[in-house]
Parts: sequence; structure tokens; C-alpha cells
Amino acid sequence: MERRILTVPLSKSGKARHIPLSDAALQILEEISRKSEWLFPSSRTDSHISTIYEEWDRVRERAGLKDVRLHDLRHSFASFLVNSGCSLYEVQKLLGHQNPKVTTRYAHLAQDSLWRAANLVGEKLREKGEKRHRNRKPVDCRRKESILTSG
Repeated sequence: MERRILTVPLSKSGKARHIPLSDAALQILEEISRKSEWLFPSSRTDSHISTIYEEWDRVRERAGLKDVRLHDLRHSFASFLVNSGCSLYEVQKLLGHQNPKVTTRYAHLAQDSLWRAANLVGEKLREKGEKRHRNRKPVDCRRKESILTSG
């Protein structure tokens, strides 16, 4: 845990996966009382758990979240990151996706995020327009070579 990395030796992709741990995750893991060398020991054997689904079912029942799947939490995690301004590249790496296209299906942007992005562009355009307008010489519309009759 000193390296702040959780290693999954055999992930869904068939390769080892190294997951960066947040301060909050580290704190929770440090508070778990250890009765084994394993971080997540099996209650049936002296080894580690090989699947989390039984434990997840027990936890969500106790929490009254009968319809919440692990995948739902993953989706919420990705959406929260994107809506907080993290790049899709960062989200891709945190989710362990090899292909960036897979990440985009998790990245549903909140309308507020889209408005903030659109406003950034709008503000820049307004600033440029005001600057340009201040530097523009007034046009004499009575002159023949005005903008309307030129070229």
C-alpha cells in the first residue's frame, strides 16, 4: 500500500492491472482489521476471495440497494470524473480500458458541464469581439468606398 497502487494480478483483459488508490481509499483500507495476510481474505478458505459478487450481494442487501449493480457504480464513477472536468484519457486509465472508445459510453456529460464548455468559447469570442471593436475605425457610410459598395 505504500505505493498507493492496488494490483489485480489477472484482470478481465487477461493482464495484470494496477489501480491508483485515493487518499480516502487508503484510509478505509488501513482501518480494516486484518486477520490474514490477504487484503480481502476468503471466509471459506485460508486464501483470498476470488469473486466479489457474493459479498456485493450481502452489502447491497444490507444497504437497501437491491437494484444497484457494480457496473452502475463504475458508470457513476466515470460520469462523476467527466463532470468534474477530468479528461476522457484520465477516465480511461482509471477504468482500465485499453480502447478509448469504450470509455466514451461511460462518460455521460451533465448539461451543466456542456453549458460551462460552451460558455468558455462564448466568453473568448466576446472578448475577441470587444477588442476588435475597440480597435476598429468608424466607417463613414456616406462615402462611396464604404463596405457595402466595395469589392
